[in-house]
Amino acid sequence: MPHIAIRNLNVQCGDHQILKDVNCDIPDGCIVAIVGPSGCGKTTLLKSLNRLLDLNEDAKIQGQVLLDGSDIYGESSDVLSLRKKVGFMAQRPYPLPMSIQDNVSFGPKIHGLPDTSHGMVERYLRLAGLWEEVKDRLDSPAAKLSIGQQQRLALARTLAVEPEVILADEPTSALDPISVKIVEHQFRLLKSQYTIVLVTHILRQARRLADHVIFMYSGELVEQGPAESFFAAPKDERTRAYLSGEIS
Repeated sequence: MPHIAIRNLNVQCGDHQILKDVNCDIPDGCIVAIVGPSGCGKTTLLKSLNRLLDLNEDAKIQGQVLLDGSDIYGESSDVLSLRKKVGFMAQRPYPLPMSIQDNVSFGPKIHGLPDTSHGMVERYLRLAGLWEEVKDRLDSPAAKLSIGQQQRLALARTLAVEPEVILADEPTSALDPISVKIVEHQFRLLKSQYTIVLVTHILRQARRLADHVIFMYSGELVEQGPAESFFAAPKDERTRAYLSGEIS
């Protein structure tokens, strides 16, 4: 069984049906890109994978999201444990109002992880590609970092709680081209150790990064598959129209 399996997932907010009977398996140990036009349900699908939709009181969720065979929406599900296993990177970074070092060690302390040492902080800053830039100012406020550095700090914070899956919601959309290149490079390095699910509105980015692609349109999962065949030989007419730029 795949690490994450989605079965008959429906999400409704008020009178608006956002996701309609979504079924798919998320392949392990690779980068999965969720693509589609604005408002098609990409971010809603992503947030359904670690119950961030719970923060929206109007959201009604039906169906299953199975993590290692257990339904994360089941009555016995532990949300805190889930969000440790399935980390989330937002579109814009929001560093905690504390030092760079404390930003990285905060999550492990909250989750009661044994290692919150300087060595642990260094390890995850290196994995996020930030260590060399900040190693001499770890006690400086994180808010003084550039936005590109803040997003890599957000990645380090996500990694520091030792997740199995990283969810990333358009994580480079607010970044300059150099920072985009660095973040994409780190994702490529990390995919051998983590499953990365990435929402992107930039098809070029999906082509560069994705091993597997999920195409959403009007709340429906239209097509999915290995990136090579998805881009070279899309099966659905709507997918072909999206890839050719007819719909955006």
